[in-house]
Amino acid sequence: RLVGSEMCIRDSDKLEVAKSTYTSAIAVMDEQYPKDQLAKIEAKLKDLADADAKKAEYDALIKKADGEFNGDKLEVAKSTYTAAIAVMDEQYPKDQLAKIEAKLKEQEDVAAEKEAKQKEFDQLMADAKSAFDGKQWEDAKNKYQAAKELFPDETGIDSKLTEIDKKIEEEKLEAEANLAEEAKRKEYDQILTDAKGLFDSEKWEDAKGKYQAALAMFDEQEPKDKISVIDKK
Repeated sequence: RLVGSEMCIRDSDKLEVAKSTYTSAIAVMDEQYPKDQLAKIEAKLKDLADADAKKAEYDALIKKADGEFNGDKLEVAKSTYTAAIAVMDEQYPKDQLAKIEAKLKEQEDVAAEKEAKQKEFDQLMADAKSAFDGKQWEDAKNKYQAAKELFPDETGIDSKLTEIDKKIEEEKLEAEANLAEEAKRKEYDQILTDAKGLFDSEKWEDAKGKYQAALAMFDEQEPKDKISVIDKK
């Protein structure tokens, strides 16, 4: 009867109670069967204790890994999730590892893009400086503007663009002045040519008028000398 009662208890996995009951049975009759059952209970209790310890270790690793993951310590979290899988082959840490790999890939892509962007910026700045030093203002301006598009907050570019615009305007004004000077010189030379023709034809008053017009344009010696000669005629 005692053993029959124990069977019900054993089937319900109330191992500690079963252990006590088998022990009581042995005290009544020193038979082998309850001893064998006690050995099985001890083995099962050990398995349960080992499983509990394993679960506690797993839970601790998962808690640690989750903290690392949420703190963006991805490589450390990766190692901890891997350790958790070695303790218990569960799906959750595997899913977390997949997320980590995706995040690491994303970070790698961002870093590569940032590096390429910086490299492009540095090259544009170098090319812009070279063009600026060579007074190739439009080329330099285009390069600085392209660099600014990459890094809008980069200091120094705006001042360079302002300086370039000033240089372009100065050269424009200088070119206009040179064209005006060339046109004036061309007109002056034509007047001298006309004056010489009149002078050679002894049309003194007309020649004098031309030389005076030339003198009004450029204070040079030739028209002065010719006017002096004409005045003596």
